[in-house]
Order: sequence, then C-alpha cells, then structure tokens
Amino acid sequence: MSTRKLPHLTHVAAYGPGMAGPSKAHASKAAQSLTRGVPFSQLASLINSLGGRNAIAHKSTSDIITALAKTPLPTPNPTTRATLMVSHAWSDNFLTLVDSLENYLLDQELDYETPIWIDFLCLPPAQTVRSHDWWSSVFIDAVVGIGAVVLVMQKWEDSIALRRIWILYEMYACHCAGASFKVALPPDEKAGFLNALMKDPSYFHDLLTTSVNAEKALATKRSDKSAIQETILKSCGFFKLVSIIRDRLFGAWIVAECRQRVARSKDELEYCNWKAALSQWYHLQKEYSLAEPVLLESMKLRKRLMGSFPPATLNLALLYKSQLRFDEALPLFAEYLTVCRESLGNEHPDAIAATAHLANLHFARESWDQSESLYTQCYHMSTKTNGEMHPTTLLHLLRLAQVYEAMGTRSAKKAESLFIQCLAARRLTLGPTHPDTLESIHILARFYLTLNRHSESETLCLECLQARRTLFGENHIQTLEAKNSLAEVYYAQERFQLAEPLYMQYAAHLKQNLEVERDAMSLLQPLSNLALCCTRIGLYEKAEMNYLEVVDLSKKVWGADDVQTLIYMMGLAEVCKLRGNYEKARQLLVQCVDVGERELGEQDAYYQLFVKSLADC
Repeated sequence: MSTRKLPHLTHVAAYGPGMAGPSKAHASKAAQSLTRGVPFSQLASLINSLGGRNAIAHKSTSDIITALAKTPLPTPNPTTRATLMVSHAWSDNFLTLVDSLENYLLDQELDYETPIWIDFLCLPPAQTVRSHDWWSSVFIDAVVGIGAVVLVMQKWEDSIALRRIWILYEMYACHCAGASFKVALPPDEKAGFLNALMKDPSYFHDLLTTSVNAEKALATKRSDKSAIQETILKSCGFFKLVSIIRDRLFGAWIVAECRQRVARSKDELEYCNWKAALSQWYHLQKEYSLAEPVLLESMKLRKRLMGSFPPATLNLALLYKSQLRFDEALPLFAEYLTVCRESLGNEHPDAIAATAHLANLHFARESWDQSESLYTQCYHMSTKTNGEMHPTTLLHLLRLAQVYEAMGTRSAKKAESLFIQCLAARRLTLGPTHPDTLESIHILARFYLTLNRHSESETLCLECLQARRTLFGENHIQTLEAKNSLAEVYYAQERFQLAEPLYMQYAAHLKQNLEVERDAMSLLQPLSNLALCCTRIGLYEKAEMNYLEVVDLSKKVWGADDVQTLIYMMGLAEVCKLRGNYEKARQLLVQCVDVGERELGEQDAYYQLFVKSLADC
C-alpha cells in the first residue's frame, strides 16, 4: 500500500444525492452478522504481518488465505457495520486487490478507515451447504444492510472476476438489494479502460455480453456453484442475468464515469469526446431519448472547434437507424460514405465499413437492389484488401446471401450457393464449432426450412444445437434459438410431440427475460407457434392459455381490429370448441365477424373464413 493520505470524511455515503438507500431495519438477524466489516487500513497491517509487500508480491488472495489457515496471524475482528462490500476473485493477485481498492477510495475521496466487507476476513466458515433460501434471502439482506458493492477487476479486458459464479451472484445480490455498484481497477488498468471507453464504448459492452455466462462460470466448490445456479434459475434465469449485470449495474457505473469525466474535462475537445462516449453508451442501452440530445450537443460544439467530424455523423445515422428513422438516417450514411471514399479511397477498411452501413440500411428499408449492389461492392473490395477467406470478407458474403434470400424464389439459388460457400470457408478457417461457423449453420438451416427442404434443415439444426450446447450451455440464448428452429422443422414435418417441448423451452425463456410492453413483437410468434403445436397434439388447456396471451399481445402490437388479431381470436375460438366451450367460441367469432365486416369487407377471404367458423359453431 502506498503512503498517500486520503482526506478524512465525516460521513461515507453509499448513495448519491437524492437516492434513498434500502432501510437497514429490513436486514434479518441472520444477515446482520454478515454486515460487519473492517477498516480498509487494516489491510496494511495484514500485509506487514505477512512479511511486507516484497514477501507476497506474487501471491494470490487464495495463497494468502491458505497462509493464514496454516499460520494464524493477528487479523482484524469485524465489529463495525461495513459501508462497502468488496467483490473479488481469490485467484487474482492480493497486492493488486489492495492497490485497486486504494485507487477506488482515492477516486471517490473516501477515508482509509472506511469499513469494508471482504469475504476472507468477514465471512464465517459455512458449516453446511447453503440452501436456496439462504442465497435468496439472508445473503441479499446482508447486501441491503451494507448498501454498496465494489467489484475489483484486475484486468478490464480479461477479468477473471466475470467468470466466477460467486462474483456473478454478488452482483445479482447487489441488483436485488438496490445497492449502489462501482468498479475498482488498478491505476494503469483504469487509465487504459477510460481511454478505450472514450474511443469505443461498444467494445466493453460486447465484452460484458460475451464474458458473463452463469451456466459456464467457475467455482472452487461444486456445491456453491450448484446452489447459486439454482437460485439464479429460480429468480431471473441465466440470460436475464447478463442484461442485469451489463445494462443495470455496469450501465449505471459507466454513465456515472462518463459524467464524471465530462465534469473533469481539461478542455472543450475532451468534453466533446466524453459527451460522445456517453451518447454511444445510452444508444447501446436503447436509451434513445437520452442519447440524441447528448450527441447533438457534442456535434455542435465539435463543429465549432474543428469543423465537420465524420465519426459523429456516423453515430447519428446509426442512432436514427436504431429508432427506425430511416429517412433521416439515409442522407447521413451517404454523406459519411462519400467522405470516407474521398479522403481514404474506396478500398480502405473504413470506406468498406461505410459501404456496409449503407447496404444494411437499404436492407432494413427492403430496398433489395440497392442493398445487393452495395454488399457486392463490399465483398469484392474486402476480397481485394483482406483476402477471400478473411472473416470480414465472409461476413459481407453472408449479408449478400441474405439479400438474395430476401428477394424470394427468383434468387434462391444464388442465396444457397453463397450460404454454402460462406459456411465451407468458416468451417475451414475458424473451425466447426466457432460461433461464426455455427451462425452460418443456423442461417442455412432456416433457409432450407423456408424452401420446405426439411431433412436438410433438420440435420443442420441438430448439428448447431449440439455444438451450441457444448459451447454456451443448455440455457444460453443461442442454444435456445437453435431449439426453436429445430421445433419449427419438427412442426413442418408434423412431428408435433417433438416440437412442443422445444417450443415450450424457448417461449418460457422469452417470457422470463423479455419485458412484455417493450418486447411484445418478439414474444408473439413463439407463443403463437406453441399454441398451434399444443392444439395439434391435444393439449387444449395449454393451447387456450397460450392463445389468450397471444391475443392480448397481438392487440398491443397490431391493435384490436387488425386482421392478425382476428386470426388469433379465431384460433382461440377453435380451441374453445375442442374443449366444449361453444358459448365462449361463439362470442369470439361474433367479434371476428363484426370487426371483419367493418374493416375487411364481405368479399375478403378472412372475413368469409370467420363467417364459416361461426356457422360451424
């Protein structure tokens, strides 16, 4: 520990101004014993007791714990209520842990005497395996009692902490407790992290997405891992845990860091850079109403300082595209592409990427010819610059194949040829189980499904599912998407008994992890598929329950009078008939006929179908 002095504060706040922390009165008696901490300064005494910094320079925290167990030394007795819970990996270097905490206290202007809760000094040895109730109540109550959690990441790009199940659960407990969340890094790592964050916030966002995987996380004790995984599955599920950690915990911390850097900016250019980074982070979190004004302010100031700035133009175009404001995005993408080509040349990587952005926008607008032309340019330019087997070249090839697929049967042969070419190249260069290879397998499987080539689609779906199970785990979103695709193949083959449990798993995952009001569109088709499948195998009660949800969602997405909602209502009515509830079926079909006559007209095929179904009731 360095000899730097910290300013003494009379009060250590776990929450910012205007934020009400959880009441300590709610912590259970069992949890209260877990809230006692030791002053941070006591870690210096512990280091001295172990022979000083040089003696333990290469020791991990686990090594220190082992040494203390073999040769008991005077250790601080936790008596004061902690105001900070330290979450850390035992396999990390012990001195770096201490230095990271010191750097955090300096940055937050907190005192050396700040009482901290750190597991190996404050957690009594467990006499038995902890139960689900202990994890979901006592431990979370302890976090409520402490009020703040700081995660120590010794390497921000390759953090062991994010791969440990205990730490993932401590972050989940922080979320459940409503506690504040911060991150501590060694000084050099913090500087590197801030530099990377200012340049490209999406890099760290993607890093969190791929790093947090509770199903594959590590633990010293298998019993701890099983108990924690059980608790996560019973509460939020593995996939939602990713969004909790990335968007809510790290998200709030990143926003606070960006705002702090804005306030501490040395000049107007640095101010612009941090404003732009803050806007990009809001964009990544789909907080579009917050992202746009921050970005526009940054662009206005930067233009006054240095004229036009193409990356800002691109960021604004991407922001508009994410909001489906295609007409506003189009001239910005075109402007950015022109600037890149004029200043860098057509074959520069940035110019190729700009071409791909514009191609992708035209794809979203269903302007297939423009998208085809631009993606063809991307593919040929990337082939010349990077080589035909380069991952970027293969990505452009895949996107071009998807354009041909979207064009319909007239371009199906072109699409198939390019899909197969891309898959073969990825198998060869990346290996058979690389995520990009599995993406190609999955896309080709779904393409064959649209062509009613069910046997080929099934073979590819099974290959993709097995590989994703091994790579990501049973409950990962990519594994579940492979299950859903296989279910669609089985349904098309009328193998409904095989399709139903796969549909059920996928639908259950979506219902657990998506927000109904925001994600109704994403929920609609899977639940509709499940309702149809249950009907076909005679699970009428389950079919009715799912149809009720589908009708409600369709009203939110399309409106009560839309033909799609009426079709779902007719499906619900047919299930009611099968269950013998003819009165309810008639009520639903009368609504379909009345609305259909008004909205569709008597000559419409769907209206006539509603009339026939009512007549048969």
